[in-house]
Amino acid sequence: MFTQTLLLVLDLLLATAAGALGQTKSLASLPAYDCSLRKVMVFLGQPVMLISPDDAQGLDGLLQEYRSTLGAQCVVKREAELLRADYAGRLFVVGELARFRHWEKLGVPVRKLAEGFALNGRTFRDPAAGVAYVGDTRILLSGNSLRGLKDAQLALTGGHDVLLTERGQITYFGNYQNGQLNWYNLQQFKPANYRQVKSRYFATIYVSKTFAEKVDFRQVETELKTYTQQFLAVYSAFKAGWQNHLAFVYQPAGVWYAGRHVWPDLPRQQLGGL
Repeated sequence: MFTQTLLLVLDLLLATAAGALGQTKSLASLPAYDCSLRKVMVFLGQPVMLISPDDAQGLDGLLQEYRSTLGAQCVVKREAELLRADYAGRLFVVGELARFRHWEKLGVPVRKLAEGFALNGRTFRDPAAGVAYVGDTRILLSGNSLRGLKDAQLALTGGHDVLLTERGQITYFGNYQNGQLNWYNLQQFKPANYRQVKSRYFATIYVSKTFAEKVDFRQVETELKTYTQQFLAVYSAFKAGWQNHLAFVYQPAGVWYAGRHVWPDLPRQQLGGL
């Protein structure tokens, strides 16, 4: 999950930066990405309740993972177990919208509809729509279906207050400013501000039309091929049942090497866990 999240962070940061260059709007008007993840960090190691619907399905593994990440002071509850005083604390809400019976009590900006949900004046009724929200006392991970929720889970990085996913793609992203949500549609950036480059390793690479430097895509493809081969080698090693710990070692030259190592053999600052 960490690797998927990191790749999404990098993808969103690059797309946001490139989109800013290609837009007629100034960079300052685009939603800023909080690299420090300040709002998320206050949930870690602090008293927080991890909430899910009473009849939640398919969430056991995800809830267990978040419980472990949030720390020893995390309390897991179903919606029916919540006391009135619980709503005053920090809540991490995970579940399909339709399965929550008292949605309005959760105190999130997403409005539940008979079919779908509404946010910032727009409605999202597609079954595959998902939403992630990060506030000072609330983190929400939800959707119109389990698929939508899991798409939002992959998109949730914590750097923006709001992320919307539709049919497996991040669409809207943004932040709250003075009670107003300032957001942009990531997908609408592409046709006007990018040119598409085909790749064997990605569905499409988007390059900003205003990016002045020439990109050597042959070299990019070579490096992607090398990275893919290294990744598959590590994955195969895991499947083969190696007992040694595997790690990526970052060298000063800026190259990642995958190898078989035992933790004590390597300096701490060089370890990047899988």
